[in-house]
Formats: sequence, structure tokens, C-alpha cells
Amino acid sequence: MPFRDIKQLDTEYLDSNLVNTLLESVEKRGKLTGIPPLRVQEDAGGYTVFFDGQANIFAKITDTDGTFYSWEEIDQTPDGVIEVRPGGLIGTLNARELDDNFTVTGTNVRLYRGIDSPELWLFENCCGIGSASSASSK
Repeated sequence: MPFRDIKQLDTEYLDSNLVNTLLESVEKRGKLTGIPPLRVQEDAGGYTVFFDGQANIFAKITDTDGTFYSWEEIDQTPDGVIEVRPGGLIGTLNARELDDNFTVTGTNVRLYRGIDSPELWLFENCCGIGSASSASSK
């Protein structure tokens, strides 16, 4: 089944020419796999590629080895309290600060999935929510 020709994508990260080249390659090989957070499903109609995760989350830094950081996903309740999200994502030494500054344990930050390494999360210590003292601990 031929892929439809993509004319324009509504994103600043992908170029339609590159996506069309990718789709042509997939069509020739007849196989497509995804690396998280991308997931691929195949059915009689062909392949469906979709984003199976969050592009960014808020998290509390819980530990560091001096280079990489561990973290827990957090939420802000309607009354403004920051707390660890029940059943939320947890990372163990798989986040890195973009500008290589040191971030204090307990700091709340916005994490972004790495583009080249989706298992790595990135953050800048500039865009957190709440204060470290208002985050509940597990």
C-alpha cells in the first residue's frame, strides 16, 4: 500500500521531505519499528506511527551523581499544592541539565524527552512549578 504524499507538517521539528523519504524507505522494506516514545501499529491498512508518551512533564529532582539526575513526576493540585503524581513516571539517573549547571535535589523542573536519545530527559533549571519545599515526599 503506497503512503500518501505529505505536503506540509504542522511542526517546527519535522520536514515534510524527510518524512516522505522515511515513508518511501519503510514502504520498500515493508517493516517499521519505533523507539519510545514513538510506537508503531500494523494492520491490514498499513502502519500507524504515533507518539505514545508525553513530550514534557513536570518533575521533582530526587538525586544526582553530579552529571545525571533522578526524578519523580509531579502535579499541581487545584488548590496549588505540588505533590508527587500517584503512578507517575520515575527516572533513575536519566535526566541531564541542558546548560550543565548543578541543580539542587528537591527542585521542581520541566523535563523534555531527548530527541537523539528518547530514554534521556533534559531540563533547564528555569521553568519549574512551585517551590521545592511545597513538594511532598515519598
